[in-house]
Amino acid sequence: MVARANNHAVEIKTDYSLALTPFRDLPARRAIELASALGYRSVTLDATHPELRARTLDRTARRDLAAVLRRLELGLAGLDLWIPPSHFAEAAHADRAVGVVSETLAMARDLATLSGSGEPAAVVSVLVDPAADASVAIELGALAEAAGASIADHARPPRDSKWDRYGVGIDPAGVMMAGEALQDAVLAAGASLVCARLSDLSAAGRTEPGSPGARLDRAGYEATLSVVGHERPVIVDLRQVPSAEEAAARLAPEGSSGSGEGSA
Repeated sequence: MVARANNHAVEIKTDYSLALTPFRDLPARRAIELASALGYRSVTLDATHPELRARTLDRTARRDLAAVLRRLELGLAGLDLWIPPSHFAEAAHADRAVGVVSETLAMARDLATLSGSGEPAAVVSVLVDPAADASVAIELGALAEAAGASIADHARPPRDSKWDRYGVGIDPAGVMMAGEALQDAVLAAGASLVCARLSDLSAAGRTEPGSPGARLDRAGYEATLSVVGHERPVIVDLRQVPSAEEAAARLAPEGSSGSGEGSA
């Protein structure tokens, strides 16, 4: 990707990870293999997938999952936990929602270690309803610190947090839906930015980046990520995008080649 800074062309080298939430109708292993076959070097797992929920994935299953990632030479970039944002704000659901985040943080830490991806992979992406009580974010931050994993909250506007491990997630489509300028949102997040996504918006809703009617200035976005020192993989997020597999193939890193392995 070539961007422009101070009227000079600057090559921005960005690593991409494929978020597997759009492929949750596939068996988890098949979705992982798909990412490898398309040429991605890392994946972001869907922690709401029936096969990947923290409560049901015991230590043995986590080792087996990490072994699949290692065999396919795939890194782990994090876990997506897209539970309804309102659950964090509703008295009937808040305790359960916080509990699920706590369990997923522990799983993220385990998988980051077992897969060899290291601490930067121990990230759980969530979207906490801005209407949730401040005590919810305080509790989540404390849980993240205790677990040795990080939370990337994609809420707009982002919450102020005293916890180092309660950071900001940037979803361009979500930022644009909130009526905010994307580059300003990235600069405001600064060192608190834990997770940056590649997504886009058109008049019809979420769409493939670069497709007709899409609004994202991808080069400018990635240049701004570089300015704030974001070095983690950018997550290709194709939620609600039609024909997500074809879109993922078009967005796969240039010059990469996957293992080509299919389901066993």
